[in-house]
Amino acid sequence: MFTKTAQLWHNATPHPHWCGLTLLAIDGVFWRTPDTPENDAAFPRQTHAGNPALYPQVKMVCQMELTSHLLTAAAFGTMKNSENELAEQLIEQTGDNTLTLMDKGYYSLGLLNAWSLAGEHRHWMIPLRKGAQYEEIRKLGKGDHLVKLKTSPQARKKWRDWEMK
Repeated sequence: MFTKTAQLWHNATPHPHWCGLTLLAIDGVFWRTPDTPENDAAFPRQTHAGNPALYPQVKMVCQMELTSHLLTAAAFGTMKNSENELAEQLIEQTGDNTLTLMDKGYYSLGLLNAWSLAGEHRHWMIPLRKGAQYEEIRKLGKGDHLVKLKTSPQARKKWRDWEMK
């Protein structure tokens, strides 16, 4: 239901572009659900200091078109799922000719590379992680740079076939 209505609203709404790109952002949130046996089974409760949470919780990572604030895609999971795992589910739902803004929590070279390579002109923008190894390609403006990220030996071992762009 969500996917069908989100796509209908998105397709029916004119969206301004920036340099020919649709502007998107992703972020995560969690929701408390009604306290039912079905929700407990589907969404195990978090525990803190050995005490279970009062309600089962659902984690959601959503994608928003920035000019209209319409949600265009979402992935749901339990609190045990990382936001990066849920964000991976949004890759195939993201269109071509897009710029997706992400916060530092999504800094995973595998995720970012998969995002770029899944279509045509699929760009992302993320604050540079402290200590990141990179080569500056060119300065874009005050505090903004186009960089080529250097990968760690662990990342190269895990993702042998990719090229970071």
